[in-house]
Amino acid sequence: QLDAAKGTMSSLLKMWQAPVSPRGDDEEMPAMLAAVGRAAKASHEGQTTLRAKIKTLEDSERALVNTVDSQRESLSGMLNKEQQLSEELSAEISAVKATLASKLGEGASLAQELTTRNKSLEATLKAAETSNKALITDATRAHAALRDLLR
Repeated sequence: QLDAAKGTMSSLLKMWQAPVSPRGDDEEMPAMLAAVGRAAKASHEGQTTLRAKIKTLEDSERALVNTVDSQRESLSGMLNKEQQLSEELSAEISAVKATLASKLGEGASLAQELTTRNKSLEATLKAAETSNKALITDATRAHAALRDLLR
Protein backbone atom coordinates (compact mmCIF):
# COMPACT_ATOMS: atom_id res chain seq x y z
CA GLN A 1 0.00 0.00 0.00
CA LEU A 2 2.83 2.34 0.83
CA ASP A 3 4.56 1.53 -2.45
CA ALA A 4 1.34 2.26 -4.34
CA ALA A 5 0.98 5.57 -2.48
CA LYS A 6 4.59 6.46 -3.29
CA GLY A 7 4.04 5.65 -6.95
CA THR A 8 0.91 7.76 -7.09
CA MET A 9 2.61 10.65 -5.29
CA SER A 10 5.55 10.39 -7.68
CA SER A 11 3.16 10.57 -10.66
CA LEU A 12 1.40 13.56 -9.10
CA LEU A 13 4.69 15.33 -8.51
CA LYS A 14 5.69 14.81 -12.15
CA MET A 15 2.34 16.14 -13.30
CA TRP A 16 2.62 19.12 -10.98
CA GLN A 17 6.10 19.98 -12.18
CA ALA A 18 5.28 19.51 -15.87
CA PRO A 19 4.35 22.58 -17.80
CA VAL A 20 0.62 22.91 -18.14
CA SER A 21 -0.97 23.80 -21.42
CA PRO A 22 -3.96 26.09 -21.18
CA ARG A 23 -6.16 23.59 -22.99
CA GLY A 24 -5.14 20.55 -20.97
CA ASP A 25 -5.88 21.94 -17.51
CA ASP A 26 -9.54 21.17 -17.60
CA GLU A 27 -8.99 17.68 -18.95
CA GLU A 28 -6.19 16.69 -16.58
CA MET A 29 -7.68 18.18 -13.41
CA PRO A 30 -10.18 15.36 -12.67
CA ALA A 31 -7.46 12.73 -13.23
CA MET A 32 -5.12 14.66 -10.95
CA LEU A 33 -7.77 14.99 -8.26
CA ALA A 34 -8.58 11.29 -8.50
CA ALA A 35 -4.86 10.46 -8.26
CA VAL A 36 -4.54 12.73 -5.21
CA GLY A 37 -7.54 11.00 -3.61
CA ARG A 38 -6.07 7.56 -4.31
CA ALA A 39 -2.71 8.66 -2.92
CA ALA A 40 -4.34 10.12 0.20
CA LYS A 41 -6.41 6.95 0.73
CA ALA A 42 -3.37 4.68 0.23
CA SER A 43 -1.31 6.87 2.55
CA HIS A 44 -4.04 6.75 5.21
CA GLU A 45 -4.37 2.95 4.90
CA GLY A 46 -0.58 2.58 5.10
CA GLN A 47 -0.46 4.73 8.23
CA THR A 48 -3.31 2.73 9.80
CA THR A 49 -1.50 -0.53 9.03
CA LEU A 50 1.76 0.84 10.43
CA ARG A 51 0.02 2.04 13.60
CA ALA A 52 -1.54 -1.40 14.07
CA LYS A 53 1.85 -3.07 13.56
CA ILE A 54 3.52 -0.63 15.97
CA LYS A 55 0.79 -1.30 18.57
CA THR A 56 1.27 -5.06 18.10
CA LEU A 57 5.04 -4.67 18.53
CA GLU A 58 4.57 -2.51 21.64
CA ASP A 59 2.16 -5.09 23.12
CA SER A 60 4.63 -7.86 22.33
CA GLU A 61 7.45 -5.85 23.91
CA ARG A 62 5.39 -5.28 27.08
CA ALA A 63 4.53 -8.98 27.27
CA LEU A 64 8.18 -9.90 26.79
CA VAL A 65 9.30 -7.41 29.45
CA ASN A 66 6.68 -8.82 31.85
CA THR A 67 7.85 -12.37 31.10
CA VAL A 68 11.49 -11.41 31.66
CA ASP A 69 10.60 -9.62 34.92
CA SER A 70 8.60 -12.63 36.09
CA GLN A 71 11.45 -15.01 35.25
CA ARG A 72 13.94 -12.68 36.97
CA GLU A 73 11.80 -12.69 40.13
CA SER A 74 11.47 -16.47 39.94
CA LEU A 75 15.22 -16.92 39.51
CA SER A 76 15.88 -14.50 42.33
CA GLY A 77 13.58 -16.51 44.58
CA MET A 78 15.34 -19.72 43.57
CA LEU A 79 18.75 -18.20 44.25
CA ASN A 80 17.59 -16.98 47.67
CA LYS A 81 16.22 -20.45 48.48
CA GLU A 82 19.47 -22.06 47.28
CA GLN A 83 21.48 -19.65 49.46
CA GLN A 84 19.28 -20.44 52.47
CA LEU A 85 19.61 -24.20 51.90
CA SER A 86 23.35 -23.83 51.43
CA GLU A 87 23.65 -21.98 54.74
CA GLU A 88 21.49 -24.57 56.52
CA LEU A 89 23.53 -27.41 55.04
CA SER A 90 26.77 -25.69 56.03
CA ALA A 91 25.48 -25.30 59.60
CA GLU A 92 24.46 -28.97 59.70
CA ILE A 93 27.86 -30.05 58.36
CA SER A 94 29.59 -27.96 61.03
CA ALA A 95 27.40 -29.52 63.73
CA VAL A 96 28.17 -33.03 62.46
CA LYS A 97 31.89 -32.23 62.36
CA ALA A 98 31.76 -30.93 65.92
CA THR A 99 29.85 -34.03 67.06
CA LEU A 100 32.32 -36.31 65.30
CA ALA A 101 35.27 -34.47 66.82
CA SER A 102 33.67 -34.78 70.25
CA LYS A 103 32.95 -38.47 69.73
CA LEU A 104 36.47 -39.05 68.44
CA GLY A 105 37.83 -37.29 71.54
CA GLU A 106 35.61 -39.42 73.77
CA GLY A 107 36.67 -42.53 71.84
CA ALA A 108 40.35 -41.67 72.19
CA SER A 109 39.88 -41.01 75.91
CA LEU A 110 37.98 -44.28 76.32
CA ALA A 111 40.63 -46.17 74.34
CA GLN A 112 43.32 -44.70 76.60
CA GLU A 113 41.34 -45.67 79.71
CA LEU A 114 40.78 -49.20 78.38
CA THR A 115 44.48 -49.54 77.54
CA THR A 116 45.40 -48.47 81.09
CA ARG A 117 42.85 -50.89 82.60
CA ASN A 118 44.06 -53.68 80.35
CA LYS A 119 47.68 -53.13 81.45
CA SER A 120 46.54 -53.07 85.08
CA LEU A 121 44.59 -56.28 84.61
CA GLU A 122 47.56 -57.92 82.86
CA ALA A 123 49.78 -56.95 85.79
CA THR A 124 47.17 -58.29 88.25
CA LEU A 125 46.90 -61.51 86.23
CA LYS A 126 50.69 -61.96 86.23
CA ALA A 127 50.77 -61.34 89.96
CA ALA A 128 47.94 -63.86 90.42
CA GLU A 129 49.76 -66.40 88.27
CA THR A 130 52.94 -65.87 90.28
CA SER A 131 50.97 -66.18 93.52
CA ASN A 132 49.23 -69.31 92.23
CA LYS A 133 52.56 -70.84 91.29
CA ALA A 134 53.88 -70.04 94.77
CA LEU A 135 50.73 -71.54 96.34
CA ILE A 136 51.03 -74.63 94.19
CA THR A 137 54.68 -74.94 95.16
CA ASP A 138 53.80 -74.45 98.85
CA ALA A 139 50.90 -76.89 98.58
CA THR A 140 53.13 -79.45 96.89
CA ARG A 141 55.74 -79.07 99.63
CA ALA A 142 53.06 -79.27 102.34
CA HIS A 143 51.61 -82.36 100.71
CA ALA A 144 55.04 -83.97 100.53
CA ALA A 145 55.71 -83.07 104.16
CA LEU A 146 52.38 -84.58 105.23
CA ARG A 147 53.14 -87.76 103.38
CA ASP A 148 56.51 -87.94 105.04
CA LEU A 149 54.89 -87.45 108.44
CA LEU A 150 52.26 -90.03 107.81
CA ARG A 151 54.74 -92.67 106.99
